[in-house]
Amino acid sequence: MNEQDRQPTSQDMDTVRFISLVSMFASSAYMSMGKIANPASGKAERDLDAARGFIDILVMLKTKTAGNLTKDEDKIITSTISDLQMNFVKEKEKPEPKPEPAPAAEEKAEEEEPPAAEEKPEEPAAEEKEEKEEKK
Repeated sequence: MNEQDRQPTSQDMDTVRFISLVSMFASSAYMSMGKIANPASGKAERDLDAARGFIDILVMLKTKTAGNLTKDEDKIITSTISDLQMNFVKEKEKPEPKPEPAPAAEEKAEEEEPPAAEEKPEEPAAEEKEEKEEKK
């Protein structure tokens, strides 16, 4: 039986889940450091307190799982934490980015637009009203 024919075991699936969990927190930390864009806004946003929190969660996870990880799992979480901590230190040394001013033309356009009117149900045509009254 070769490697491709082998069915994944429960331990294999746990390893996949563990790596996914580590990757999820690492991605959130990188996003909070402004290293990758926030998919919701499409912009790189910087929140170093949040980044520190995600890194701290991974450090806690490593501590709480000590002795229960495979060599590969331990290597992945250790290298991920190390990389995040080095990036965090570099980001901490950078000055805070200035907030981007909103374009003036868009602000004026938004101010000048009248508020949207509430939608009312359409009135039945006069002919339909007459038909309904005749049936009564």
